[in-house]
Amino acid sequence: MECDELIRLRSEAQQLRKELEDRRAKARERKSLERPDRPNAFDFDGFLKRKIHRAALAIEQHVAKHQCQD
Repeated sequence: MECDELIRLRSEAQQLRKELEDRRAKARERKSLERPDRPNAFDFDGFLKRKIHRAALAIEQHVAKHQCQD
């Protein structure tokens, strides 16, 4: 059975993935418009990937500690 904390952690990870996808889409759009005066959204890729990785680790640790799964 999933606990509230696990649901929250998974929701947070999904939001981070969506943010990464949105930033990539904006970067592609910006690149197609050839706007070199603005920073590229791909600059945030590494940051968001690390946040997603940390969120996945937190989920794994929580499941291991509390034995709550779907």
